[in-house]
Amino acid sequence: MRHISGYFVVICIVTLSMVIFPGCNDGGSALPPPGIGDLGIDASATRTVGYGYLSTSFYVNTTGGNPPYFALWDFGDGTGSQSGLRVSHLYEAPGVYTCSVVVYDTEDAELNIGGSVAYDFVDVHVFASGF
Repeated sequence: MRHISGYFVVICIVTLSMVIFPGCNDGGSALPPPGIGDLGIDASATRTVGYGYLSTSFYVNTTGGNPPYFALWDFGDGTGSQSGLRVSHLYEAPGVYTCSVVVYDTEDAELNIGGSVAYDFVDVHVFASGF
């Protein structure tokens, strides 16, 4: 009986952690499919590792929710945000950056009046050129 109880707790913790941390750090995530009407997103980048000045494009795929979608990106390097389902950015200094995106599925969701909101992220590694 004790063994079964412990097994159940481990499964609950693993399942809960997948729900709480639905991000990605390798240029793409595999989010579980959303329930009916739920907004699901998957953020990705064309390049997540590079040297010197790194130019990359970010995009987010959406499922469910109630279009039109509004996406707001924060590139993690202090340069401000940009909106759109597909955006480009130039990282000018070496470092590890977490580019995050929040997607609203209606205008009212951004104002917390209704609709759904989803979050995801992509880690970007920029190394010194070495020249």
